[in-house]
Amino acid sequence: MKTYFKKILTQIQFNRKKQQSFLEDLASLLSDGVSLKEAIGMVETISHGHTKQIATTMSKTLAEGQSMVNGLTYWFPTTIVEIIRAGESSGTLTETLRSAAKALDQQSHVTTHLLSSLIYPTIVLTLALIMLVIIKNTVLENFSSIKPLSEWPRQGISLYHLAVFIEYGWWALLSFLILISCMIHQFFTNYTGNYRQKIDSYPLMSFYRDTVAARFMQLLGLLINNGIIVKKALQILSFEAEPYLAWHIMMMEYRLSGGIDNIAEVLDTQLLKSDELLRLKIISKGKGFAATLIKLGEQSNQRNQQVAITVGRIAGGIILVLGASVAADIIFGIYAIGSALAR
Repeated sequence: MKTYFKKILTQIQFNRKKQQSFLEDLASLLSDGVSLKEAIGMVETISHGHTKQIATTMSKTLAEGQSMVNGLTYWFPTTIVEIIRAGESSGTLTETLRSAAKALDQQSHVTTHLLSSLIYPTIVLTLALIMLVIIKNTVLENFSSIKPLSEWPRQGISLYHLAVFIEYGWWALLSFLILISCMIHQFFTNYTGNYRQKIDSYPLMSFYRDTVAARFMQLLGLLINNGIIVKKALQILSFEAEPYLAWHIMMMEYRLSGGIDNIAEVLDTQLLKSDELLRLKIISKGKGFAATLIKLGEQSNQRNQQVAITVGRIAGGIILVLGASVAADIIFGIYAIGSALAR
């Protein structure tokens, strides 16, 4: 657990923009004909800080005869590592480095919008809760010395108990929210089966599936476009894939081994949307199949980004309403208690 949080902290320090720049520089060197070992050595020589540490780690990894991508696992998100691993395994490293850099740029764009939607409402709610605790320890405690809590109006009692919970139980609430977030993440990345397919059909619940499908289509299209046959491409993508994606790939491989020659039908495991599959079936025999896969993946990514931004705005609105509700409860609660004391 300690290592996990340390990894998260490291990736926050070596943020998306720095990660993107690192991959773009490496891709540029490779496209100019520089060997991978020399490119990493050049980055190591001219860089400093985290970038130099990453290049040093990659150099050591290559010197030990390991895969280059093993030197990135500590510094980059798992999804980005998967993209680069697929490129290294298929001999399309330069293209996949650019694809990974583009994915990081998109993630950075979404993160910026989410933060702008959530920061202000979160500050408002936090200040309202802090104010509630301060008022409880000053005004409400003085009121309780004048009149017992049991004789207060219901609104005043509720306000007092809420303040007590926030003052002494905030850590439990925060821990609960973190636990729920971890459980949701584990569920979506690991749970598979027929019932999971039903869950994926519901709005919002399908967001994880759509995100995985977009990345899968882009990578598969990239591999096929570079001459990798479908069977080999699926094997590459299944390597160290999360259980959810690995399950879908396993079903695709089963359909492929069963003699289905239409690639679109092979991909029909309910990972891709029906309209995407229909379009792929139409052009499955043509030369533009790989390009269409990549384009569909990009379009799906754009839709997913918009969904994430919209959900962030809705969540920000809900948090803002909660903050306003706490402020209103403070005002009406104190008024109700004051009226009771005046009688």
